[in-house]
Amino acid sequence: MKRREEVYILRGIPGQGKSTIAATLAHSTKNDQSYAICSADYYQVNQNGDYEFRKENLGFVHRACRADFT
Repeated sequence: MKRREEVYILRGIPGQGKSTIAATLAHSTKNDQSYAICSADYYQVNQNGDYEFRKENLGFVHRACRADFT
């Protein structure tokens, strides 16, 4: 298994472009590098594809992100 050598952590208030920056960084990697984007927002999308923040889901969301990262 290939080890990741760099980690970028993006924090900030909603709507400031963190996901866009993460996608730009990921797509700018060299072809021989792998990447993963771990975002709590991905787990807050409803069945219609709309973002729907639900505070009661935060425990699950953060555990899922941690599992994606490790």
